[in-house]
Amino acid sequence: MKTVSCALIALATAAGTAAAGFTVDTDVAVTFAGSDLNGIVGTGIPNSNFVRAINAGEDIEIGLKAIERFVGDLPNTGDRYFADAGESDPGLSTWNYVLVANLGPRTIADLQINLLVDFDPAFGATDFVNVDITTSAVLGGFGSLSTFGDSQNLGFDFWSLALGAPPFDLNAPGEYDFVFTVTDPTNGVVLAEVTNVVEVVPAPAGAAAFAALGVFALRRRR
Repeated sequence: MKTVSCALIALATAAGTAAAGFTVDTDVAVTFAGSDLNGIVGTGIPNSNFVRAINAGEDIEIGLKAIERFVGDLPNTGDRYFADAGESDPGLSTWNYVLVANLGPRTIADLQINLLVDFDPAFGATDFVNVDITTSAVLGGFGSLSTFGDSQNLGFDFWSLALGAPPFDLNAPGEYDFVFTVTDPTNGVVLAEVTNVVEVVPAPAGAAAFAALGVFALRRRR
């Protein structure tokens, strides 16, 4: 398990917005779910390998990860997940992102919840689409519940038709950044935030091989 600085993450992605006291760790399960995330839109999603933020004082827990569609967890090093380029179904990539949240006694209507999704595969570049989960009825599985979650593919057509996202090339190698944030709308304080990166690699090379190289590089730096 790896812990990262919550304040740095929040301030880097929401300049000028204060951050409340939350902790972020990686390669963990989300504690409010069972062994399988049956409430998620989709089935067979294991409760593991999440980047998770917990704000104990606000009773909020959120998680974000990527999976291989119809298979399970992708190889990862910390908050970087490795997926193969190519199709799982016509027009859909081999991987999905998954997000989950426990808002404690609050509902979505009490908070400002946003997901930033990067559609630019170029390394070091971002082209974010901002999904306002608080008001959006586009994504399934987000009703006014104290616990909620979703699994989505960037190849689904609602991204371009309803949210104006740029074209998504499922065969393009590169990386896609995600930022999932819960903010108090009364004062702009970030109550919890997690980020991750999905690195898409050419299928013949294999995502697992890239992940192993990433682990080796981390060990050498230590």
